[in-house]
Amino acid sequence: VKSPVLFLLGAQDLRVPVSNGLQ
Repeated sequence: VKSPVLFLLGAQDLRVPVSNGLQ
């Protein structure tokens, strides 16, 4: 259970800086 949860949280954390970088 912890693995998928951490993966989802990590994906969201990566998307935030990437989106900000594009903008």
